[in-house]
Amino acid sequence: MNNSYKTGRCDVVTTSICNNNCEFCVFDDDQRKNFSSIPFNKIKSLLNDARKKTDFLVLTGGEFFVRGDFFKILDHASCLSFKEINIQTNARLLSYPEIASAVVKKGVTSFTISLHGKNSKQHDRITNVPNSFEQVIRAIKNLKKLQAKIITNTVICKYNQNDLVDIFNMLCNLKIDQIQFVFVRPVGKAFQNFDEVVPRVKDIKIPIRKCIDLSIEKNINFLVEGLPYCIMGHFPEKKAERNMVPVKIIGDIEHSPKQKKTKFEKCKDCIYNDACCGVWVQYASKYGGREFKPLKN
Repeated sequence: MNNSYKTGRCDVVTTSICNNNCEFCVFDDDQRKNFSSIPFNKIKSLLNDARKKTDFLVLTGGEFFVRGDFFKILDHASCLSFKEINIQTNARLLSYPEIASAVVKKGVTSFTISLHGKNSKQHDRITNVPNSFEQVIRAIKNLKKLQAKIITNTVICKYNQNDLVDIFNMLCNLKIDQIQFVFVRPVGKAFQNFDEVVPRVKDIKIPIRKCIDLSIEKNINFLVEGLPYCIMGHFPEKKAERNMVPVKIIGDIEHSPKQKKTKFEKCKDCIYNDACCGVWVQYASKYGGREFKPLKN
């Protein structure tokens, strides 16, 4: 096999099942009834296909660790000699030190961990799972001891919009390698509960820019996803989409919701228009574009 490095990454969707029930899930309640996992033999085929395209593998879901055969999957991925293996996870199972250690020994190089609140009351309210916050914190500490790279994903929603700076500072104290905030995608359950879940973008502008300022001051790797440049200010290097390598998603569950963004006529006057994707169409349909103002030189 040619082991020369290939650019980009492959995300292998292994399941749509999840042991959390987040308020902003991209699947609605009817879709959740049809959750499924891809058979192991199919996963092996997908991994083989992924290795032909890239050296960078991402195992995702749903929740990857709900699969009873996740060690078998990691064994096969290890045999294929990926240079990077990342797992996107809610990290609850990794709160057990022996499991965290065994997973890292299988060759996993990084973990993208969901953490949505500054404390258990806030995070557990979002996930609808008691003690899930404590499990995430234990998992992070376990993985730090194993010197694994940790990326965190925090979904910006109404439940945490007033505490984004506190969450950022907490993650800094945990010495997270890369902190990422992601604006909620108003599809699935998040769309069903739009008014309760989706914040106004204008209301998070100040805390987002405060987090950006702190990240520069403290030299923290901090990125923001899902928001237009005009909300973030003149910090294009903090735009997550700008920093992403090309992604090929394979094994996608058929009923995964499709998501699109849109822009406004005035966006043509923004210096970042060519790079910016705009806002989610569902958000624009509800609120229009009055709160968005083109950035000038």
